[in-house]
Amino acid sequence: MRPSPPVTPEAYDKTKDSVSLKWKLPRHDGKGRIFGYLVEYQKPGAVEWIPANETPEQCPDLHYVVTGLTDGQEYTFRIFTVNAAGKSDPAYVKQNIKVHDRLGKGFIYYFSVFSSYTKFGTQLVNSTSYNSVLIHQWCLYSHTDYFFTDWMGMYRWFI
Repeated sequence: MRPSPPVTPEAYDKTKDSVSLKWKLPRHDGKGRIFGYLVEYQKPGAVEWIPANETPEQCPDLHYVVTGLTDGQEYTFRIFTVNAAGKSDPAYVKQNIKVHDRLGKGFIYYFSVFSSYTKFGTQLVNSTSYNSVLIHQWCLYSHTDYFFTDWMGMYRWFI
């Protein structure tokens, strides 16, 4: 007997070229061991579905990350449960998912609090990087025997 479809499939994360999907166990396993799941996707209006994985063994768990997608494109997703008798009817993610980067163009906010008790001749440095590029650095050099400093700042950079 064929299994029932997975329950409540949904997209829970996306990047510029991937979508992470998750779902719950099917209501019935078809009285057989579930081998895994087949995930498919299509562009809205397309006829053909594209397999995200070739075999159910490549997706044995209740989640899968579909990769190789196109930035800015919308996709529809469906998932099948597979056992020895075959595959279930599909379960669809309710809404189309538009693929895009989590962090789009915009602002980076950086907030820093710094406290230190230091002796003469000590240099304090605080650096901030974004995508391995230094975007801010401050330096404090003590000119007295000992001093205590509290420093707080918030910066905003446009990327």
